[in-house]
Amino acid sequence: MGAPVAAYGPFTATAVTDGGTAETVVLTTDPIIVPSYQRKVTISGYLNITPGTSAVSCVIKVRRGTTTSGTQVGSTETALTIATDNISIPFLVSDQPGDSAGVQYVVTVAEGSAGANGTVNIVSASILVSS
Repeated sequence: MGAPVAAYGPFTATAVTDGGTAETVVLTTDPIIVPSYQRKVTISGYLNITPGTSAVSCVIKVRRGTTTSGTQVGSTETALTIATDNISIPFLVSDQPGDSAGVQYVVTVAEGSAGANGTVNIVSASILVSS
């Protein structure tokens, strides 16, 4: 990673009901400035969730934009869960969005085989823009 140019966050949300097996936005960042197409954006954070009944996994994605249809950034993070047992899951992704005066990111969650919606107790993310 190059020299830091700007840092944003942390962005935090608490007590968010997820959509069970449906991918659901649980955190939206403020717009950030990426001053050059050569800059790298690193998004790091964690999510603590109490999965819904019957849930066996938690799938976390980071997307560019403000919806579940935005471009996925980095890899999908999948963690095994035990229904109704609280779990913390870290995530880290990188992006090169190009020159932008207002790019936003979302963190999304979906639960595998959930019989009911879970609760995201807290989700927090920070963004570092570097050269």
